[in-house]
Amino acid sequence: MLCKNAPKAKRVVFETGPLSIWFNKTDANNAEGLAHLAEVGFFRDVRVKGYNSVLVRTLVAARNKLVQMSTELSN
Repeated sequence: MLCKNAPKAKRVVFETGPLSIWFNKTDANNAEGLAHLAEVGFFRDVRVKGYNSVLVRTLVAARNKLVQMSTELSN
C-alpha cells in the first residue's frame, strides 16, 4: 500500500501498543502529533518484514499445527 500511495516516502510513523486501538487514529491532531514526534526523533526504528517472509512463516506455523493435530488424533 505504501509503495503504491507514497512511493517516495522516507519515513513512515504510526502508533502501536496496547492502548493504540482505543484512540481515534484518523483525526488531524493525531497525525500532527505523530509528525512532530518524528521530527524531534522520539521514535524507535523497526524493520518491517516483507510480505513473502510473513507468508512463509504463516504457512509453516499452519503446517506445524496441522501435523500436531493429526498426531494427537492418531494417538
